[in-house]
Amino acid sequence: MKKILLILIFGNLFTNCSSKNDKLDSTKITESDKAKSEKEIEYINNWNQIELAHTDDEFGEWGGNSDIILIYSDGKKIYANYSRYLGSYEPPNPPNANEKPKKWYEYKKLEKTIDSVELNSEQIELIQSHLFLIVES
Repeated sequence: MKKILLILIFGNLFTNCSSKNDKLDSTKITESDKAKSEKEIEYINNWNQIELAHTDDEFGEWGGNSDIILIYSDGKKIYANYSRYLGSYEPPNPPNANEKPKKWYEYKKLEKTIDSVELNSEQIELIQSHLFLIVES
Protein backbone atom coordinates (compact mmCIF):
# COMPACT_ATOMS: atom_id res chain seq x y z
CA MET A 1 0.00 0.00 0.00
CA LYS A 2 2.85 2.39 0.87
CA LYS A 3 4.59 1.74 -2.44
CA ILE A 4 1.41 2.27 -4.46
CA LEU A 5 0.73 5.55 -2.67
CA LEU A 6 4.32 6.68 -3.22
CA ILE A 7 4.17 5.80 -6.94
CA LEU A 8 0.94 7.77 -7.34
CA ILE A 9 2.41 10.78 -5.56
CA PHE A 10 5.61 10.67 -7.64
CA GLY A 11 3.57 10.44 -10.83
CA ASN A 12 1.33 13.33 -9.81
CA LEU A 13 4.21 15.61 -8.79
CA PHE A 14 6.27 14.89 -11.88
CA THR A 15 3.46 15.22 -14.39
CA ASN A 16 2.61 18.63 -12.96
CA CYS A 17 6.25 19.75 -13.29
CA SER A 18 6.75 19.05 -16.99
CA SER A 19 5.03 20.12 -20.18
CA LYS A 20 4.23 17.93 -23.18
CA ASN A 21 7.44 19.02 -24.93
CA ASP A 22 9.47 17.97 -21.90
CA LYS A 23 7.83 14.55 -21.93
CA LEU A 24 9.07 13.98 -25.46
CA ASP A 25 12.62 14.89 -24.44
CA SER A 26 12.51 12.64 -21.37
CA THR A 27 12.18 9.53 -23.56
CA LYS A 28 15.66 10.18 -24.98
CA ILE A 29 17.55 8.28 -22.29
CA THR A 30 20.73 6.55 -23.41
CA GLU A 31 21.69 3.04 -22.38
CA SER A 32 24.44 4.34 -20.08
CA ASP A 33 21.89 6.59 -18.35
CA LYS A 34 19.58 3.62 -17.79
CA ALA A 35 22.36 1.50 -16.34
CA LYS A 36 23.44 4.32 -14.05
CA SER A 37 19.91 5.10 -12.84
CA GLU A 38 19.27 1.49 -11.86
CA LYS A 39 21.98 1.74 -9.22
CA GLU A 40 21.95 5.32 -8.00
CA ILE A 41 20.77 8.84 -8.54
CA GLU A 42 23.66 11.14 -9.37
CA TYR A 43 22.79 13.79 -6.79
CA ILE A 44 22.06 11.47 -3.86
CA ASN A 45 24.66 9.84 -1.65
CA ASN A 46 25.33 9.43 2.09
CA TRP A 47 25.62 13.21 2.57
CA ASN A 48 23.15 14.62 0.02
CA GLN A 49 19.42 14.22 -0.27
CA ILE A 50 16.70 15.66 -2.47
CA GLU A 51 13.50 17.17 -1.12
CA LEU A 52 10.53 17.53 -3.46
CA ALA A 53 7.74 19.81 -2.25
CA HIS A 54 4.33 20.61 -3.67
CA THR A 55 1.77 22.97 -2.11
CA ASP A 56 -1.67 23.49 -3.57
CA ASP A 57 -3.59 26.78 -3.34
CA GLU A 58 -6.68 25.49 -1.55
CA PHE A 59 -6.58 28.22 1.13
CA GLY A 60 -5.69 31.25 -1.00
CA GLU A 61 -2.90 33.49 0.26
CA TRP A 62 -1.99 31.06 3.05
CA GLY A 63 -1.28 28.29 0.55
CA GLY A 64 -2.76 24.87 1.10
CA ASN A 65 -1.84 21.29 1.82
CA SER A 66 1.82 20.44 1.29
CA ASP A 67 3.19 17.11 0.04
CA ILE A 68 6.87 16.54 0.80
CA ILE A 69 9.01 13.69 -0.56
CA LEU A 70 12.51 13.30 0.82
CA ILE A 71 14.79 11.04 -1.25
CA TYR A 72 17.97 9.81 0.44
CA SER A 73 20.47 6.97 0.49
CA ASP A 74 22.23 4.91 3.13
CA GLY A 75 25.09 4.23 0.71
CA LYS A 76 23.63 0.97 -0.55
CA LYS A 77 19.95 1.59 -1.35
CA ILE A 78 17.79 4.62 -2.10
CA TYR A 79 14.78 5.39 0.09
CA ALA A 80 11.98 7.94 0.20
CA ASN A 81 9.97 9.49 3.01
CA TYR A 82 6.56 11.01 2.34
CA SER A 83 4.81 13.60 4.52
CA ARG A 84 1.55 15.49 4.07
CA TYR A 85 1.02 18.72 5.97
CA LEU A 86 -2.42 20.31 6.19
CA GLY A 87 -2.94 23.96 5.36
CA SER A 88 -5.58 26.22 6.91
CA TYR A 89 -7.31 29.56 6.42
CA GLU A 90 -5.52 30.92 9.49
CA PRO A 91 -2.07 32.49 9.21
CA PRO A 92 0.77 30.39 10.61
CA ASN A 93 1.72 30.89 14.24
CA PRO A 94 4.95 32.82 14.79
CA PRO A 95 7.88 30.75 16.05
CA ASN A 96 8.65 30.75 19.76
CA ALA A 97 11.74 32.70 20.83
CA ASN A 98 13.55 29.64 22.22
CA GLU A 99 12.44 27.24 19.52
CA LYS A 100 14.89 25.72 17.04
CA PRO A 101 14.13 27.03 13.50
CA LYS A 102 11.90 24.74 11.41
CA LYS A 103 11.33 24.39 7.71
CA TRP A 104 8.41 26.44 6.40
CA TYR A 105 6.04 23.49 6.10
CA GLU A 106 6.77 22.09 9.57
CA TYR A 107 4.64 24.86 11.09
CA LYS A 108 1.61 23.16 9.54
CA LYS A 109 -0.26 20.23 11.06
CA LEU A 110 1.20 16.85 10.04
CA GLU A 111 -1.55 14.65 8.59
CA LYS A 112 0.34 11.61 7.33
CA THR A 113 3.88 10.31 7.10
CA ILE A 114 5.39 7.24 5.44
CA ASP A 115 9.02 6.50 6.29
CA SER A 116 11.82 4.57 4.59
CA VAL A 117 10.16 3.19 1.47
CA GLU A 118 12.84 1.45 -0.57
CA LEU A 119 12.74 2.60 -4.19
CA ASN A 120 13.00 0.08 -7.02
CA SER A 121 14.93 0.67 -10.26
CA GLU A 122 11.83 1.87 -12.14
CA GLN A 123 11.09 4.55 -9.53
CA ILE A 124 14.75 5.60 -9.45
CA GLU A 125 14.79 5.91 -13.24
CA LEU A 126 11.63 8.06 -13.12
CA ILE A 127 13.20 10.38 -10.55
CA GLN A 128 16.49 10.59 -12.48
CA SER A 129 14.79 11.47 -15.78
CA HIS A 130 12.65 14.20 -14.18
CA LEU A 131 15.58 15.66 -12.25
CA PHE A 132 17.46 15.88 -15.55
CA LEU A 133 14.55 17.87 -17.03
CA ILE A 134 14.41 20.22 -14.03
CA VAL A 135 18.17 20.89 -14.11
CA GLU A 136 18.14 21.65 -17.85
CA SER A 137 15.18 24.06 -17.72
